[in-house]
Amino acid sequence: MFEYNKAIVEVVYDYAKSIKTNISLPPIKRDVRAIIVNGNEAAAIGKILGGLRFQTYYPITPAADESFFIEAHNIVSLDPVTEEAKALEKAGVVVVQTEDEISAINMAIGAGIAGARAATATSGPGLSLMVEGTGGFAGMNEVPIVITHYQRAGPSTGMATRNSQSDLRFVMHMGHGEFPRIVISSGDHRETIEDAYKALNWAERYQMPVFHLVDKALANSYSTVIWDIDKKALKIDRGLIVTKDDNDYRRFRITKDGVSPRSIPG
Repeated sequence: MFEYNKAIVEVVYDYAKSIKTNISLPPIKRDVRAIIVNGNEAAAIGKILGGLRFQTYYPITPAADESFFIEAHNIVSLDPVTEEAKALEKAGVVVVQTEDEISAINMAIGAGIAGARAATATSGPGLSLMVEGTGGFAGMNEVPIVITHYQRAGPSTGMATRNSQSDLRFVMHMGHGEFPRIVISSGDHRETIEDAYKALNWAERYQMPVFHLVDKALANSYSTVIWDIDKKALKIDRGLIVTKDDNDYRRFRITKDGVSPRSIPG
């Protein structure tokens, strides 16, 4: 079979080469403001630019590739042609592969309490296992945490290789009882980058879990993103953190804007 295929390719190649045409394809000028990414890479880049310091995950399709990308850019030196590339070079993010999604969410929550910008990434049934940690603990204790959720077809373990956008309602209402949360749903790769670093800011500013929804189609498809993102939007906002002795410090003090002062242990 290989020989037949090779012969066909050679015949077609020789025929195409013999065709005379006036078509000219000039070289494409390199534009350092354009990047080609898939959704996993876009979310990872957004998190790195947003100051992510701790990421957990349990291998699950199609979420795991995001963490793989972050792991790779902790050690791979990129061609520093732009400020963005320099930011990705040796990003300095601790990435932990856990034994399950329950450990993933709880480790990320612990890092968030300790003062690190923390996140996790999952999809499908993985988020179901994170319900108690997210709503039962992070929501109740006002812990800043970002959960990137890649939607795939369900229910139950679902179909890892099929796309879906059906988890919005689950994310909005997951958990026993109610707790404040922010839910973002990205529509394209550019939005995925922007939403990823906004999510980290909002988690700390408002001290609550932030869910960033992506879907499998976005995660595994590629597009060209023109890099004209406002630099001011990249400013890291850590919210209200007590940095000096406060004899009247109360973690859950009632305030006018509803956001209590937060301290970092130690």
